[in-house]
Amino acid sequence: MTNGFQEKSGMIHPMIFSLNRRLERWVRDGIITHVQASQIMEYEKGVGNRPWVTFGIVGIGITAIVTGVISLVAANWESIPVALKLLNYFLLQGGVGVLFLFQQKKEGVWRETFLTLFAFLFWAGIGLFSQVFNLEGQGWSACLFWLVLTLPAVCIARHTTFPHLWSLLLIVTASWWTLDPFNPITDDNVRAMVSISVPILLSALAFWAQAMLRLSPFLREAFTYWGIGLFAIGGTILGNIFWESGHVHIAHDSRAYLLIPWFSLLLAILGSLARSGKVKKELCALTAVFLFFLGVYLTIPVLFENLGSPAFRQIAGATGFIALGGLAATISAMANMKRLYETATRLIALRFIIVYFQVFGSLTKTGVGLVFSGIIVLAFAYFWHRMKSKLLKAFQSIGGKR
Repeated sequence: MTNGFQEKSGMIHPMIFSLNRRLERWVRDGIITHVQASQIMEYEKGVGNRPWVTFGIVGIGITAIVTGVISLVAANWESIPVALKLLNYFLLQGGVGVLFLFQQKKEGVWRETFLTLFAFLFWAGIGLFSQVFNLEGQGWSACLFWLVLTLPAVCIARHTTFPHLWSLLLIVTASWWTLDPFNPITDDNVRAMVSISVPILLSALAFWAQAMLRLSPFLREAFTYWGIGLFAIGGTILGNIFWESGHVHIAHDSRAYLLIPWFSLLLAILGSLARSGKVKKELCALTAVFLFFLGVYLTIPVLFENLGSPAFRQIAGATGFIALGGLAATISAMANMKRLYETATRLIALRFIIVYFQVFGSLTKTGVGLVFSGIIVLAFAYFWHRMKSKLLKAFQSIGGKR
């Protein structure tokens, strides 16, 4: 198959060679036929002949021009009249917006480039207005203002990059707001609960959007990854830390603030169940069960001061971590979210290794014990590597859409 795609020099393009190896494996496994493999290779050969060198030269030229303009403006910034600064900004912002309108009905890189550039130029406007009118404020407030300004733009994006950046910045802004020492809300517990609720609310919005709301599929995907991903992975790790430390309980007069994340969690659970008309009921129910037990796993060490001996807390924390990690991996595989599945399975494997060293840590004090521990770890890694792909296929076969 490869011989037909050799270049005139007799060399094979690395991407074509890599694709050829995958196609041969797919044909051998019966996923595609030889004819389909040849058609894919022919198509990729045509697509791959893009003028990347020309694009690179043009990119260097544009970067040089933009850098030169920025340098000229920066060197003469104080001598430029305020009205001219504002006029130039609005002309630039409006010009990029017009370029996007010309590409709006088209698909491709130029449409998304102009849309993303239009959105990120608002940062220049925020900085310019702050400088011109001597506006003061916290960094998170500028981020929040940008998120509000660019919400319409991110809703019409047709690629995942901009929605993922927007979702990530939303979570970062919430965390920044939580850590701000000049926050108007002085109670640390309230700020922490609101910050924790943000990824949960993203998950709830993604679920409800799948059930009944009309939301961009790219934005919904970003909400799902950053909402479920951060809450599932980060929440499980945080819960394990809570259980093992035994010193994270909050005062009685602050426990009512736990209702803030639990209200968000209830919305996410109901949203997961509401999408059962479009997604298999097993996946919806399993997601709801996971969200509920993760909330319980995080809440118990916060509510109760005495959870038993350190050994009991360590065992309970590890057991809960592995069980919730297994549920997260199962849900990710059923929903075909391979990156989350890989992350969850790696964390489970790492937790198993940590448990081994916690239980048999005394063996590592001797040379023989250290060698034995290394063999155990390697054997576990080999077993895990062989099993995770089979588990992924098994869970995918029972998940997905109706």
